[in-house]
Amino acid sequence: MSDSEIRALERQLETAKARRGERRYVVVRGQYSGAHAGELDVEDDRRVILLNSRRLWQWFGANTLSEVATLGVDSKRCKFGAPVRITILDPIEIIDATEQGRKSIEKAPEWKAGKA
Repeated sequence: MSDSEIRALERQLETAKARRGERRYVVVRGQYSGAHAGELDVEDDRRVILLNSRRLWQWFGANTLSEVATLGVDSKRCKFGAPVRITILDPIEIIDATEQGRKSIEKAPEWKAGKA
């Protein structure tokens, strides 16, 4: 089976899971758009669409995005944006998050204008 056939099957599996209401929670690094965490809706060769995505501006309690995704963060100190639907046109890394990582990201308060 070729790589493209495997990717096509993976996309079909993700579509089937999405229809059942199951979405992978991932951390995505964009080459220019920065780091984001959310529910993977669409992934193809050129873009990623996330639902309930939070832009990860600043984090504490983890040294790398891999640690953010798997071990989680110190939620009270992080600067994460409000959840939105986002299309990322420059994905260079997609990391599956653990439940622990997801909960800590979702627990962080929304960082808004006027907040230090």
